[in-house]
Amino acid sequence: MPILGSKTVRGRAQRYERLYIPLSIVIGSWEFLRATGAKGHEELCFLAGRVVEDGARPSAQVTSCVLPLTASTAGFVTLTSHEQTALLLDELERRHEQPLMSLHTHSNGGWGGYGPQHSVIDDHGVALTPEDGVFSGVVPYYAQGSPFQFVGQTSVYERLNGEWVRLSRECKEKRIVVHDDTVRIVPVLSASEDA
Repeated sequence: MPILGSKTVRGRAQRYERLYIPLSIVIGSWEFLRATGAKGHEELCFLAGRVVEDGARPSAQVTSCVLPLTASTAGFVTLTSHEQTALLLDELERRHEQPLMSLHTHSNGGWGGYGPQHSVIDDHGVALTPEDGVFSGVVPYYAQGSPFQFVGQTSVYERLNGEWVRLSRECKEKRIVVHDDTVRIVPVLSASEDA
């Protein structure tokens, strides 16, 4: 069983070199998004995990998918309450995980072959937290395609300096890594945590 990193990092990084996502989590998330999309509605979920050492800059490993209660229409999706958001964040903190990527669907595939784009509403409300370093993925056609083409067909944005920046195809393919290996994350306590 491969180990991605033997040292987890508690704080959020300003930027992740790579985001590692197990294929099983991609498939589960996709099926959740597709179920609502089949009714002609947008949907939203969150990928959460831990920061890990991966060379000179930290990377992140997705370890869970958060499937929230949402209110949705053909062109809009939102969490049902601020209380739910607080509950989700509290549970992630208890598990030593943090939001890494939001995924939501759009009805179309975008224009000009560039894939779906963040809307003004997306720019202001797709993430559980507003910090730099998180990603936002826009899945076309209400996730009616194949999850096995996740990286190629999902438009991915990164939060940098308080703004959403769209990743180029090349950058996305390098930094968003879907894998089918079982990955163990082994937390290592620092000397101050041992005491």
